[in-house]
Amino acid sequence: MKSVRRAAAATVILIHGGREVGTRPVRRFDLPLVRIELFRLAIRGKLRRRGIAVRRLRFSQQGWNHDGASAIADLRALVEELAVGSGANVVLVGHSMGGRTAIRLIDHPTVAGVVGLAPWLPLGEPMGDVAGRWLLIAHGDSDRTTYPQASFDFVQRALSAGACARHVVVPGEGHALMNHPRWWNRYIIDSVVEILS
Repeated sequence: MKSVRRAAAATVILIHGGREVGTRPVRRFDLPLVRIELFRLAIRGKLRRRGIAVRRLRFSQQGWNHDGASAIADLRALVEELAVGSGANVVLVGHSMGGRTAIRLIDHPTVAGVVGLAPWLPLGEPMGDVAGRWLLIAHGDSDRTTYPQASFDFVQRALSAGACARHVVVPGEGHALMNHPRWWNRYIIDSVVEILS
């Protein structure tokens, strides 16, 4: 008898980082894409056992390029494809520019929450409607590319706007998230499970 594969109850989308400016297509071995792929390989088995699928977004361009239009459109297209396919809850997990992009879609009806890994959140970054939404951010205190204080300030704004938000500082961690890989893997899994429960 042929086994029937059950549809996932939820999907995690992993979103890689990028550059402030860059219109070149993202290539297979670009470091931000490789970093997020390492997360995918580390967490997919544990989440699959819980009925949670793991997908990885690959941006069409490297950069945010002033308004993030291309990055946001890439992520929106995948989120909406998943919504049409199953209607399942989606958790967005983004590193750096990927975190910024994920937060721009936090109020999408399919998105249950966002996990930001050292997200790039410039002063005045728009928030969207975060009331009742999950926003969990972790940031290394040795990051010199994006800033833990900016993440903390954003979380405080989100809390004031009614989000279920939390900020975690990771001692000794830089922007590439390579100093404590097991901690980051566990943080992603635990955060996803918390959001979906």
